Amino acid sequence: MEQSHMITIPILAMDGGGTNCRAVLCNTHGTILSFAKGGACNFHNIGLKKTKETLRAVIKQLIQPYQEHLYIQKGVIGLAGIDTTNALDMMFNLFKDIFTELDVTVGEIILNNDGWVTMMGTLGKKAGLLVISGTGSIVYGKNRKKQIARVGGWGHLLGDEGSGYFIGQTALRHCVRALDGREPHSAVTDVVLRHLHLSDLESLVTWTYSSDYSIDKVAALAKEVFALAAQGEAVAEYILDQAGQDLAEACDTAIQKLELDADPFEIVVAGGILQNEAYVLNKMLDALLPNHQRFTIRQLQNEPIHCAVLYGLYALDRYSLSLEIELSKNLDRLIAKEG
Repeated sequence: MEQSHMITIPILAMDGGGTNCRAVLCNTHGTILSFAKGGACNFHNIGLKKTKETLRAVIKQLIQPYQEHLYIQKGVIGLAGIDTTNALDMMFNLFKDIFTELDVTVGEIILNNDGWVTMMGTLGKKAGLLVISGTGSIVYGKNRKKQIARVGGWGHLLGDEGSGYFIGQTALRHCVRALDGREPHSAVTDVVLRHLHLSDLESLVTWTYSSDYSIDKVAALAKEVFALAAQGEAVAEYILDQAGQDLAEACDTAIQKLELDADPFEIVVAGGILQNEAYVLNKMLDALLPNHQRFTIRQLQNEPIHCAVLYGLYALDRYSLSLEIELSKNLDRLIAKEG
């Protein structure tokens, strides 16, 4: 189809996870040109067909204000579930199809796991780690040679140690052992049963193997474990100690892979387990500090969609601190208004 003229937009940024998807069009002055959102888009959870429908609808909504053909210089897309080369290739082809169907030209599609995109936008040109522990967990790192390392994040069946799901699952396993008589009964047992509205071992087993069981429901048990640990309950403390140790082990592995100790580096922490409760973070640091002292630590302040835009600015060589501040103000206002 012949185009009368074409509009060039510097950045399309997208963050998609197991709960929702957000996308923006942005220029190199930090101005948000368009915003769109949709539902979950982790293809492992909802299937490839539904994932494509969701992503296509979000991008269609994003470009709706423009009647002309769009040329986007950088499409920076972070998606949960991109854990293998096959998954990356599959999703890359899916996005190429979507852009073709919607008559959008993208100069470069930068597509990866959402944790990778968040790390790249957060650290910029600096060396360091991004440690995420929310419902799941993952550690990403990069060094001054631009080498990347990933540790963990392999989902609830194979990993996610130190996450909310891990904490909840460990509490459930304790309950089974205690109700079996293999471990002493504890306040964790009582709280878990009460939280799930269950009464005994049989009802717990029935619930676990029913359709009512979900990753989010198990991860929600972490809040109860934190509350008990704050009261000094020994089993709750043990569970959280293990979560902190596991996250430290993942960090230590990434540090060694990237030889980060050669120079000062940064550890950025994100996710509800590390940002809303100090206990696991402190245990993680206690385990790291005997072997690593050359790091500073900070909490991730930006939403993942911020980080995707920031990485787009880095990729265009247009990043500046003043621009990041302006962008953050604009995006914070928009997210507060649009969700």
